[in-house]
Amino acid sequence: EQNKVLDFYLEVLCAAVVETGLLEAALEAVSARASTGRQGAVTGSKFLGFLAALLVQVPSTAEEDWYVSPVFRLRAEVYQRADRLGSLLEAVLGFGFE
Repeated sequence: EQNKVLDFYLEVLCAAVVETGLLEAALEAVSARASTGRQGAVTGSKFLGFLAALLVQVPSTAEEDWYVSPVFRLRAEVYQRADRLGSLLEAVLGFGFE
């Protein structure tokens, strides 16, 4: 039962990110901040970590109606923005961490 509740929360969170356009807005803001200095790079790394934590929960195989599932739609949106996410990762790594 607890797993069902957690799956529901994951679906709600993914729906909020996908359907509101939050992913695009957050990626734009974090990318701009990441190149401003060390603190911006830390923010960028936390954003990447947040996305990774969400995406690791996505099942590896899609159901037939994957396009209606917010979880799979989030994965598709992240995949579409792979170049920008790569640029963000590069900006984060450019500052290095001790």
